[in-house]
Amino acid sequence: MMSVPIESSSASEIHGLSSHARASPACDAQLPRLTSVRSGRGLPSQRRARLKKLVKVNLRVGTLNVGSMTGRGRELADMMRRRRVQILCVQETRWKGNKARELGDGFKLIYSGANSSGRNGVGIVLNEEMKTKVTNVNRISDRVMSLRLEIEHLVINIICAYAPQVGCDEEIKEAFWRELEHEISAMPNDERIILGSDLNAHIGRGNSELTSRIRGIWGMGDENDEGKAVADFAVAADLAILNTFFQKHDNHYLTYRSGGRTSQIDFLLCRRQHLKEVSNCKVIYGEAVVAQHKLLVIDCVIESEKSNTKKEAMPKIKWWKLKDPIMKCEFKRKVMDSIEEMNEDEWWEQSSKGMKKAGKEVVGVTSGKGPPKEKETWWWNEVVQEAIKKKKEAKKNYDRTGSEEDHEAYKRTKKIAKKEVAISKAAAMDEVYKELETREGEKKLHKIAKTRDRATKDFTHIKNIKDKEGRVLRDEEEIKERWEEYFRNLLNEENERRIFEDGAPNQGMTKGIEREEIVFVLKKMKNGKATGPDELPVEAWKAMDEVGVDL
Repeated sequence: MMSVPIESSSASEIHGLSSHARASPACDAQLPRLTSVRSGRGLPSQRRARLKKLVKVNLRVGTLNVGSMTGRGRELADMMRRRRVQILCVQETRWKGNKARELGDGFKLIYSGANSSGRNGVGIVLNEEMKTKVTNVNRISDRVMSLRLEIEHLVINIICAYAPQVGCDEEIKEAFWRELEHEISAMPNDERIILGSDLNAHIGRGNSELTSRIRGIWGMGDENDEGKAVADFAVAADLAILNTFFQKHDNHYLTYRSGGRTSQIDFLLCRRQHLKEVSNCKVIYGEAVVAQHKLLVIDCVIESEKSNTKKEAMPKIKWWKLKDPIMKCEFKRKVMDSIEEMNEDEWWEQSSKGMKKAGKEVVGVTSGKGPPKEKETWWWNEVVQEAIKKKKEAKKNYDRTGSEEDHEAYKRTKKIAKKEVAISKAAAMDEVYKELETREGEKKLHKIAKTRDRATKDFTHIKNIKDKEGRVLRDEEEIKERWEEYFRNLLNEENERRIFEDGAPNQGMTKGIEREEIVFVLKKMKNGKATGPDELPVEAWKAMDEVGVDL
């Protein structure tokens, strides 16, 4: 644990300081009040100073070099769920392109693609809650990317970095550090930064007068040239290297193991001013997702103003179930019964309530909690889970003993698990293809394509306002000014227009709406569209057949 040295003071010095002592710090919440004595109960609400409620945000962030994301997505999501990791930076994904992908169980990977040779690549995995907090994604290269989260009233920038190996050209190394420094320097000082990285560097144990602010005294190994570059970067950006500030057993420093060699090359960093918010940093052993690298995590407790917005459930009637002939007939019968109980004029006034009541009774309503979690992991069956479990147990035995026999057992179970995943995926996809060949499957094809395309987006809902330069606005007044500017430009644009001196000719009496027109319009209207003020979709009127047209 990091301790703060206390210099000794004489009794006279202490007595002199005691006359200026405060019961609370100078920056506490008493200062904004109008007076520290008189009650403000009788004052107008605008002049009453109110203490803002604070909420503690518990956050666990990790970093892991995965070697390749191919075939590891679902296993990675399972590991994050068990280890309660909300955000995970992954390096060496080796996936090309700049997209996002659902991994299953609510976890989503946003990645910056590998180079032309299929190497490198970085990404950030978010759990179900955190993926809704993303407001911006910035892909710099196949080695550096960042995303911006807004949690309560906090802004947290998550950066994922993968440094070149020791043997790479100096130009590649310099380009990497230049990209990383430029990205961090562009972030406002009041926003938090968490950098999860594989820096391929040894920083060693201990620190110097120059690095004592950003580096603790704990660690492993000896510092090399790459480690000095890491220290120089951290000093320039004022980032604390979190691995070095917490005393742990040696195993909880080592992030890499291969061929009997162990080292500490993966690091988590944050702004030095926010170091007090980090309560722990350690390596978690026993995970078999990757053979060489180990999962490194930090635990943060951040205080923020409590958000007053509450997400309310919005149950909806399952109108799409009216495709079922039995439900359609039952719905039609209930609506007709309600018509018989009153005359047509009265029923027309109550049509919305009557049809919605019949719909709730026949087809039911949703829970209002939104769509279910990603269903793209049908292949994650009991056979696959058992194979993964055996691989994990074999990995634990090998980590504990280090014997050649256990190493062979681990490699054997790893091969079996990989084979079971491939077989299960192929079988699941065969079922999908068979379903798509049917008549109903053809209708689902467009929906599946649309859903998968949406899943590749970084975020599906825009939750922020940007200025003309693309900078995300947070201040309420700036947001109002931006909306004012937008509508001023939109509504005051001058266009060419034709002025008619004479008014439009009188067309005389027009015919009323005929029955054939209603039938034609109902056929043309598509299902699943937004409803009007009566909240009745076109499916409800179509289900009424000829009776609906007559009404």
